[in-house]
Amino acid sequence: MELFLFKHGLSEKIDRPKPPALNVVWRDGKTRLTIGSNFYLEMSNRVQVRYTHVFPDETVKLPGTEAAADSQGSFRIRRAKLKFEAGSTSPG
Repeated sequence: MELFLFKHGLSEKIDRPKPPALNVVWRDGKTRLTIGSNFYLEMSNRVQVRYTHVFPDETVKLPGTEAAADSQGSFRIRRAKLKFEAGSTSPG
């Protein structure tokens, strides 16, 4: 609407609506975003990781290492879970 008025040289005040309030809270292992008074979105995640480090004998050369007896570490994500929950209520 403002572009239309500007394009045609009209000066009229336009009241813009206020954006809804955004509230971010972390509670009970979940991040909850509340938008306005009638919508929320909860996000939670869970990750299981594993780190291993191999120390071979002096005669063993592992793949990916430069020389025999070089140790090698690895990091793996075994499981990962991301969960979204949302809800709304009718205004009024």
